[in-house]
Amino acid sequence: MSKLVENLEILFGHPLTPEEAQALIKFQNFNEIDDSDPLLAVIVWAAKSHLILEEFPNRLQKEINYAIELNRSVLREQANVIAKDLILNIALGLEQSNKYRKFDMASHGVAFGAGILLTGILFILIYLLLHHQ
Repeated sequence: MSKLVENLEILFGHPLTPEEAQALIKFQNFNEIDDSDPLLAVIVWAAKSHLILEEFPNRLQKEINYAIELNRSVLREQANVIAKDLILNIALGLEQSNKYRKFDMASHGVAFGAGILLTGILFILIYLLLHHQ
């Protein structure tokens, strides 16, 4: 096996396909590059740079999809929190409204009772005034 193929496999972290290995060996033989030639290091790094550029759109799309999904999940959680807070606020508002309504009903009851009492006292006074003359 060629040093170029070995170095690229180490650099990429996985074995090359037989077609890739054959193409690299063909390239090395065509350009008459010896396994001990320092030019191999340059070719290996150029191949790595080329691979990074080829993989960049896929990696970028993967990161974009991850960011979109993360944003969606955060928005869902925020919507849930806001909805729960809104429901709690409405419930508290209704509870306060019921307290005031109960208070209003009680004050109406007191006013009604006081009105009846005053009417009774007024009738008693009128009766006393009419019968004492």
